[in-house]
Amino acid sequence: MERDVFGQRQRAARPPSRVLSHASRVYVMPQMLGAEEVQAVELEAAGLGAVVCDVRDDANILLTGMRAPRRIERHTSEIERVRTTAHKTSKPIVNVAWLEACANEGVCVDMAKFVVMEMTIETTEATKKEQEGPPSKAQRGPSPTDSDTETDTSHDSLEESSTEDSPASRFTLPQADLPTKDGVADPPDEATDAEAWRNAPAWQNTESALYRPTPLQSIHNQPLVDELQLLRRHRRLTTDMYSEMAYMRAAAAVKALPYALASVPYETLSTIKGIGSKMATVIRQFYQLGKIAEADTIRADAAVQTMLSFTTLYSIGPRTAERAYNEGCRTLEDLTRHKSTELSTHLGVAESLALLPDLEQRIPRAEVEDIASKVRTVAHQIMHELRTILPHAVGAIAGSYRRGAASSGDVDLVVTHGPTDTMSPGTALRMLVEHLRASGHVTHTVSVARRAHTDKQLEEHGVDVAQLVYRCTPTSVHRRVDIVFAPRAQYGAALLGWTGSVLYERDLRRAARAKGYVVRRSSHQFAATGLTRIDDPAPLDTPTEQSIFSMLDIPRIPPRLRNAD
Repeated sequence: MERDVFGQRQRAARPPSRVLSHASRVYVMPQMLGAEEVQAVELEAAGLGAVVCDVRDDANILLTGMRAPRRIERHTSEIERVRTTAHKTSKPIVNVAWLEACANEGVCVDMAKFVVMEMTIETTEATKKEQEGPPSKAQRGPSPTDSDTETDTSHDSLEESSTEDSPASRFTLPQADLPTKDGVADPPDEATDAEAWRNAPAWQNTESALYRPTPLQSIHNQPLVDELQLLRRHRRLTTDMYSEMAYMRAAAAVKALPYALASVPYETLSTIKGIGSKMATVIRQFYQLGKIAEADTIRADAAVQTMLSFTTLYSIGPRTAERAYNEGCRTLEDLTRHKSTELSTHLGVAESLALLPDLEQRIPRAEVEDIASKVRTVAHQIMHELRTILPHAVGAIAGSYRRGAASSGDVDLVVTHGPTDTMSPGTALRMLVEHLRASGHVTHTVSVARRAHTDKQLEEHGVDVAQLVYRCTPTSVHRRVDIVFAPRAQYGAALLGWTGSVLYERDLRRAARAKGYVVRRSSHQFAATGLTRIDDPAPLDTPTEQSIFSMLDIPRIPPRLRNAD
């Protein structure tokens, strides 16, 4: 493997307000600049928030005082100037005046006006195919549902544009004995977006995702949401948690808006909760250029794109992704061979590599239903064979599927026992896994473990989780399936926690703490143990989602409209 290094970054507990970010890794070319000028440019770049690289290969932007193309050619390599499908390491060569423009605008400005030598794109057959691919949403403009001409922002207009799902979209395990609170069970999940909007609370201008119905795709502003989400993912990669949260909240706020932002003035933008003055500047830039300049830099950065792909693997976080890249890993196969992933730790490197092509694929919605249906069938076979063991189990598919996603990375199945069942969840889950393995549906068991309360005295309170590799038939692809077995008294918390989204769960924990409840920072900890009081660490009864909404005095938002991420 070739080895190059992703630039070293300066991290601070709470970084100062800045114009540029770690997405801009600059190297100042000394030609045509004196030593003092080079130092001044480096100080200016660092002061704006860019990473100043001592090693040229670490940079993704070359800053120069040169303007003559022939002189630039003499001092740059073909690799830096030419972009091909096979070698995407070309770097924009930009005049140092770009830094001053960024400082004046208070935002990363488009480099197009400051590029001193246009990048050469080698037109191989592969490149031609790449160029003929579909343009990004930002490039092709708004889709029909994003159109600025759409003036009716009421729920009726949303309902008319919604597509009806198949009856299977209401799929859950048998619900005859659903957990109840004061004799009342949760209502069935809405089967369509139209039904969800009818049952949703009205939009509020608030920072909290608990009061803003948020669809899977923005009705009016999805291209902008895509750009903001890319910046959020980059901030997570660089472990810049404050900036990550700012972009996460901005994207969520934009996604939930019931109107288009294209013609909204700056002054109005900055009054939308979750969008500050700097974010308003970034949004105006998007509508002026059709893109966010910094997002363009990130998309063109091969190192960043590689590391972002690493973080799609289970258990691979930003720091591991960066270390792997710096050590020479360039593909998921490299990563699996040289780093401990969740799969390789439990199954070994060879098995993990064999499964990787299957597990990288997204799961179509119909297949999610098919897997869950087979799991239910096998679960009922066990219950029938063992007669009295869990004859009244109930459950639902959670995760992004429950929020209406067209495809999923895995299947999350949350189940609980009936009111008269006596076998412990852990025992029942292990028996279920053994039967699934015997039937040939489960090919690999990643883990079967209890996620319990952190208090040793309360270990009996928690959920049992089986992480499995599953396939419907001997010839079908392998899929990840997580079966979450929750105590009946905490079924609502488990279902709420495993449904998401991440920001919705984060705001749920904030609301709980504001009401005086004790909630652990981890979303899985909340999903495992629900709510507790300061004076009593035993989990409160939260058998339904509505029981939690009532305790926290927040409205029920249908699962399809909890897509705040």
